[in-house]
Amino acid sequence: MRLRRGAVAETVLCAGPGSLCQALAITRHFIGRSLLASPFALLMLIAVEVCRGRG
Repeated sequence: MRLRRGAVAETVLCAGPGSLCQALAITRHFIGRSLLASPFALLMLIAVEVCRGRG
């Protein structure tokens, strides 16, 4: 994610839909594809701390 987003603060690494797509390399190629089918795989491998912005 950091390579794709560049030198941004960790708190804004995936802030907003555009930044999230850039961080995860999701392009227009994926428009109309199901998130429940290949090439996507939604896995929870480890527990993570969830944080949210102000607002």
